[in-house]
Amino acid sequence: MPAKSPSRYDSNTNRLPWIVIGSITAATITFGFAQNAGWFKGGAISPPKILWLNFALIAFFALPALITFTPGATRRERRLFKIILASFAIRAIIEFYLIYATNLWRCEIGIAHTLFTATLTLIYWTPARGVTLLVLATMLTESVMADLFSRAADPAQGIFFAAPTAHFAAINTFTWIVVIILYPWLFALLLRNQGLFRRHA
Repeated sequence: MPAKSPSRYDSNTNRLPWIVIGSITAATITFGFAQNAGWFKGGAISPPKILWLNFALIAFFALPALITFTPGATRRERRLFKIILASFAIRAIIEFYLIYATNLWRCEIGIAHTLFTATLTLIYWTPARGVTLLVLATMLTESVMADLFSRAADPAQGIFFAAPTAHFAAINTFTWIVVIILYPWLFALLLRNQGLFRRHA
């Protein structure tokens, strides 16, 4: 019996990760322009930090959501990424409130949460065709960045982002290096693992 050819629906499903990532990227760039125009509190945000924010949103929300709700993933893969998605979704609500409704957010809170989620990732580890390693690397990098930021600025003083200034030069340089490494890694995984997001795997 000849192999069943991929349906048009399957092809559309394979484009879903790119649509999701493209939408997040457009929204993040728009946010960056708005932040630098002074629409929101928190100070200016540098170009590498816009790229990093975008990557973090993809790693902590988009990829977990895609894997959680994609039948192409295994049960263990969906369980792991459901945990990661729930963890960061809860954090997003709490962090948004503490940042914009109070002055209580601290970098140490974010670091503790990220390391907690990284621990859960190790406990429920499944490779997920390389995606888990990328997400875990993003968590550890985020913790390092938050620690570096805490040494240079204080959210309690209304500074939430590294600005494109000499004061944050070292942080921005480090961030450039990170995004130059991680974005190609992400795109390579997406191209190699399209079946992970295919409805009929």
